[in-house]
Amino acid sequence: MKKHDFALVELIVMVAVLAVLAGLLGSAVVRLRAGAVTAQCLDNQKTSLKAIAAYAADHGNTFAVRVRNASWGTVLSAGNYVGESARSALKCPLLAPAGNWSRESDEWLLHTFGMPRTYPEGWEQYYGDGLANVDSRYSSVIDFNKIKQPKMIMSDTYNAADKKQSFEWRLDTAEGKSLGAFVHGGQGSIGRSDGSASSMTPQQVKEQSGGVVKEYYNEQFIKNKF
Repeated sequence: MKKHDFALVELIVMVAVLAVLAGLLGSAVVRLRAGAVTAQCLDNQKTSLKAIAAYAADHGNTFAVRVRNASWGTVLSAGNYVGESARSALKCPLLAPAGNWSRESDEWLLHTFGMPRTYPEGWEQYYGDGLANVDSRYSSVIDFNKIKQPKMIMSDTYNAADKKQSFEWRLDTAEGKSLGAFVHGGQGSIGRSDGSASSMTPQQVKEQSGGVVKEYYNEQFIKNKF
């Protein structure tokens, strides 16, 4: 009887230990997957920034973030600065599931990483003359000649209206409802004018922007919307 009781206790302990190990392993797998997605997002931004730099080199060191109703992705695609196989690199893999990548459809070009827009915004406080309108409120151009130090020019974004990533990085939700998104463990992928990209917290982005970036969407908000 005692031997049977001892064997039962051993079994219970073993099951408990296995349960703990399974929990730890599961958490480790989740962290690894999250880290892989974050790394892919940053790589995508660097690829996008490289294409933007190539375009700028051919156009007086300037880049059109928006040309009337065309997004910056359309600008790159139309000039063949982004090939067919590299189009998915214009998006955050977490916020932009695979869609229609056919050359006949421009829908996917509206749901890329976000870049700053001049109207109606306050980005000029951050960029100075480095970001300007060239066609009333419809077109925004980054002039890299006037950006003397690395500036944040790209972010994970989320549009609460259509529940997708947006090509515009807005400062408020008054129009368009498209803000920076911090969905990688409380951080967001931020690309800079020198071609670098890194993960940043909302507070870091706010401080680096000199207080220009105040509003954003956090991870929980977006999870509730999806």
